[in-house]
Amino acid sequence: MSVFDGLASGATDWLGASLGSGRDDAGTAGVAPTRGAQGASGSGGVGSSYGAQGASGSGDGASSRSARGVSGFANGASVFSGGPNDGRALQRLLDELGRLPGIGPKSAQRIAYFLLESDAEQGRRLANAILDVKRQVHFCPVCFSYATRDTCDVCADSTRDVTTICVVSEPRDVAAVERTGSYHGLYHVLGGVISPMDRIGPDQLHVRELLARLASGEVQEIILATNTDVEGEATATYLSRTIKPMGVKVTRFAVGMSVGGEVELADELSLGRAIEDRREV
Repeated sequence: MSVFDGLASGATDWLGASLGSGRDDAGTAGVAPTRGAQGASGSGGVGSSYGAQGASGSGDGASSRSARGVSGFANGASVFSGGPNDGRALQRLLDELGRLPGIGPKSAQRIAYFLLESDAEQGRRLANAILDVKRQVHFCPVCFSYATRDTCDVCADSTRDVTTICVVSEPRDVAAVERTGSYHGLYHVLGGVISPMDRIGPDQLHVRELLARLASGEVQEIILATNTDVEGEATATYLSRTIKPMGVKVTRFAVGMSVGGEVELADELSLGRAIEDRREV
């Protein structure tokens, strides 16, 4: 072997060793760490960035939701004073909401969860509104409708026609008649209707108070505005027979065809009442 062959062989062995070491060190410890760094900064960095966004996004959403939601009531614990925590607060709310008319289990859940996601101030306003209406609203001592003062707004209004009294079954019927804007007299709420099945007779209604209002002779007409069902008709018939001997005019709300109704679609009873209550035009 010549000197040049020996040098070439030595250089090849040295180069091979260097490349092998480079592949082992740079390939595993060099390239891999670079990829690892990219992976850490790429996936880890992106992951941390997503994590930061997710944490801040969901965290902010959670914090804002909790600020509006359950923690709102928790933070507003000083606003409300309740009994000991027995773990059934939500169930009690669902039970109480389910007792309201027209509220089923699904509606009760929607209302309950809405209240949980609301802040404490909104819950406090609702609770105070319920307490205020129970404390401040009472029956008018004259007509037995709802009142917030000594008497209801209708009885306290000096511009109303005192010679006419519209007799209704419930206080909510007063609001229905008032919305028409066609009646300007006074009211008298019976507090129900005569119903033998429910053991409700005239003595359980405000009939005696109505007759006392007629004793002054100032009232000239009584308008019977009870419902047109069996109980409502029975109540109207009883009142008519009781009041007419006192010399007071007794009228009844007209019934029959509804406004915009078609004759062929009307039931026999409504059409018959419309014929009986027809008026001259």
